[in-house]
Amino acid sequence: MAEFIWQLPNNRDTRYGDATPRKRGERLDGDSAPFRPGVSDPRGNAFNYLDYLHQIARAAELSGFDGIRISNDLDGDEPWIIAGYLARSTRRLRLLTEFTADRGSAVYAAKNAVSYQRFSEGRFAWQISRVDDPLRRRQQGDTVAQADQLPRIDEFLSVARGVIEQNPFSFKGRFFEVLDGGSKAH
Repeated sequence: MAEFIWQLPNNRDTRYGDATPRKRGERLDGDSAPFRPGVSDPRGNAFNYLDYLHQIARAAELSGFDGIRISNDLDGDEPWIIAGYLARSTRRLRLLTEFTADRGSAVYAAKNAVSYQRFSEGRFAWQISRVDDPLRRRQQGDTVAQADQLPRIDEFLSVARGVIEQNPFSFKGRFFEVLDGGSKAH
């Protein structure tokens, strides 16, 4: 069965006339309200970027989308944090978070995912991606060779699955090593 997923615009938007990088929904000090004369916004500058993301997620849910994809912007906010925020304001929308396998410990990611699944009533999902630009990867502290990205993702998933499904779980690979780990939270 097909799922219909909306893309959350959780990165900067520079489509303003002055090309000043801003996040949608936020106004800088001195900006006027985005309404015509005679229409006021009682929230003033209190309406912020997270309110904007919340509105998009609610609109996607009300429109019948099955989920919302929260992309991994290397310079932006953490998709898992955004997913936690949106989980509280939606009821059935699947929260598909993108991240790279250089995120750190696959064990820690798996334990976080178990918590997210429990608190979102099973609506949390992953999309693991890779960054092809070596300079951008080094800026994020990722020194794994380009050719090793897919094998690392494979190991990451093996470790994460093992930690979630087995207790104790042990694994020794090229990129990850776990000795008697596992999650009792599931």
